Amino acid sequence: MTRPENPELIAAIRKAVLELTAKKDPAAVTMREIASRCNVTPTTIYYYFENKERLFEAVKFDIIDDLDNILAQAVNEGDPVKKQLADLMRAFVGWYVANPNQADLVFDKLPPATDLTDERLLRYYKANRLGRDIIIRAKETGELAVGDAELDTALGLAFMYGVVKLFIHKRLMPRFWDDITPLTDRMIELLLAGLAPKIK
Repeated sequence: MTRPENPELIAAIRKAVLELTAKKDPAAVTMREIASRCNVTPTTIYYYFENKERLFEAVKFDIIDDLDNILAQAVNEGDPVKKQLADLMRAFVGWYVANPNQADLVFDKLPPATDLTDERLLRYYKANRLGRDIIIRAKETGELAVGDAELDTALGLAFMYGVVKLFIHKRLMPRFWDDITPLTDRMIELLLAGLAPKIK
């Protein structure tokens, strides 16, 4: 007999994963620890998640979906494309600063998903496609000069992630320890300048 869905328990399990991985490496977190935090047995968790890998993947997709929603809400398609890109970047930086543990889980601590089906690939890289599509529209209107929109999107994400990570861990000069605004503003200027049409 199949166990009925228990949305509250599933949410509690996923929350436990976030709490435990904020304190220790995901590889060191056990299903027993997760179950203990939820006041259930490890067997109970396996009714909902095939194994630890599938549970952590579900948590990763929860985080990605949350980020995607925040980024989508930040962009107004009626705005000039440069403003859309700036708003997208500010939303990403703001989300990362507010959720460093979740960001590190997705971008660093959990293994990369390299065997994605087409459906999971679309879900996994939704934010990348949003940035890419804005850049493509800007190229079509002549507002930006782009050779490879996917390449530029990937580099933009890497640039932002690296800057925010250094800021959070106070690895930049002390002047930049407490306020990421000047870093964000300049980063956006540099990224947009790199996409600007060249003057002939």
